[in-house]
Amino acid sequence: SEGDNFTFSQNTMDGEEATLNNSTYHWLMLKGKGALIERNTFSNRNFAENGSVIKMASASSDHVIEYNLFSGTSSNPNFDNSSLHLINVGSTTGSDAAENTNFTIQYNRVENFVTGRRLMRVQTSGATIKGNTIVNPNGGISLEDGGFNSVTDNVIIRTTDIASSDDRPAGILITPLGHTVSNNYIAGIRSGNKEAGGIVFTANPFSQADGGVPNSGNQAVLDSAGN
Repeated sequence: SEGDNFTFSQNTMDGEEATLNNSTYHWLMLKGKGALIERNTFSNRNFAENGSVIKMASASSDHVIEYNLFSGTSSNPNFDNSSLHLINVGSTTGSDAAENTNFTIQYNRVENFVTGRRLMRVQTSGATIKGNTIVNPNGGISLEDGGFNSVTDNVIIRTTDIASSDDRPAGILITPLGHTVSNNYIAGIRSGNKEAGGIVFTANPFSQADGGVPNSGNQAVLDSAGN
């Protein structure tokens, strides 16, 4: 949607076709500003290879995602695809990632919902992720592009066996770009991969330009530091 100031509430999005005509797609795409996505059920994304349940454009702002249930059966075999997300919070490695979008993702429950190594891929600045309960993730909350995001008061628990080296349950991956991570409870994370762990401090986890230098979004955050 490209509309502003609308509410999407009390809806159920359940399942998808077994044979898809596109390997990458999103269930809900948010542009504009001020959308409220609340008290919905998103379930059984069992066949998607890439894409997000909810994707927020980097040029949008002020969206709130709260009190939703994301549930699954752990049957999607594509957890080895790094671009299979639950939520894409912003969507660019470019300079727009440095813009303060004021996104809020709070008080949602996620249970047995298969993703790749990024449960939430954060590519924006000034977002708040708080009070969510996440059970049996295959990936983590990855603060990749942008700065000054806040991840607080979340519960992240893995109780099931690790399927393979591509099953990378994690808590929070953090770049050194002014983020706040506090008062989270993280348990049962048992992956030996360098991109996984309860809390992983990394210079730039997945978004690097050629030569290992920051992409332009993170460079824009660095350039504006102190202003």
